[in-house]
Amino acid sequence: MKRKIVLFVATLLMVSAIPVFANGAIYNFRDGESGRGFIIVNSEDILPSDAEFYMDKVDDRYIYNKDGERVGYWLSGKRDGNVISEYKPYIGEGKASVKNGLGVVDDGGWVEVGDWSKAEAEWTIRGTNKAYYDYR
Repeated sequence: MKRKIVLFVATLLMVSAIPVFANGAIYNFRDGESGRGFIIVNSEDILPSDAEFYMDKVDDRYIYNKDGERVGYWLSGKRDGNVISEYKPYIGEGKASVKNGLGVVDDGGWVEVGDWSKAEAEWTIRGTNKAYYDYR
């Protein structure tokens, strides 16, 4: 009985630590002309309301294709109680989307160069809130 309790507690600790290891990591998937990425959005990942101001201050959200060419700019995080994804393509088309912890999905649709694709869903304490970008 004591061993079962120890195993149960150890399992809970391992499972609860998974999102901690994923904090701030952007996962990218690229193949030639298209790509996709996502980030787990936590409660402390707050975005300011003025996206243009944010874009001038942070340059680590540029998205590059496998050849190192800059293909877009991506904002993701939590704003006004929502999980946010905003993507602006520099080449081709781009799309922002989100999925909150309850499985609610929003899609900003494919947009052309220079336009913003914006998606948001209510940020939830349950499950995993994710922000995505796509380009092609």
